[in-house]
Amino acid sequence: MRISPRRIAIDTGVWVESILVNSEYYHLAKTIRTLIERGRIIALITPLTATEVYYVSCRVYRRLGLSNEEAIRRAERFFELLYTSSNVEVIVNSEVAKQAAVIKLEYNLALSDCYLLAISRILNVPVLFRHVEREMEPIVSNLRREFNVYFLSDFS
Repeated sequence: MRISPRRIAIDTGVWVESILVNSEYYHLAKTIRTLIERGRIIALITPLTATEVYYVSCRVYRRLGLSNEEAIRRAERFFELLYTSSNVEVIVNSEVAKQAAVIKLEYNLALSDCYLLAISRILNVPVLFRHVEREMEPIVSNLRREFNVYFLSDFS
């Protein structure tokens, strides 16, 4: 299985996995991040994704033993990278917001996931999550049918 489109909506879990050297999907996530950094993939995110990357990566850095100050510094750098990279587009508009609400009503998923699924639907791009989350398990076949959804776990 391959994802070939140049633009991909990428979830927080994929971004965070790219900094967890000993994690299950580190190599896949790091490869995707490298492709983004080289401009081979344009990552699509929302402000919610950037916010989650900030606080989740900060927690991860603390768990890895970094001081609170260093964890915050690295999380801020990661956050800023998402907003300043020419290979990352932060998508925010009323159409995406409204579509995210419709998806939330239909599937009752995390709001940040609904936003990425809205981007997938509106822009007709794939969306990449780290793995099938618990609330997605009963509806994953519906999500795959309705959206262009992939999980890092699909590739391992």
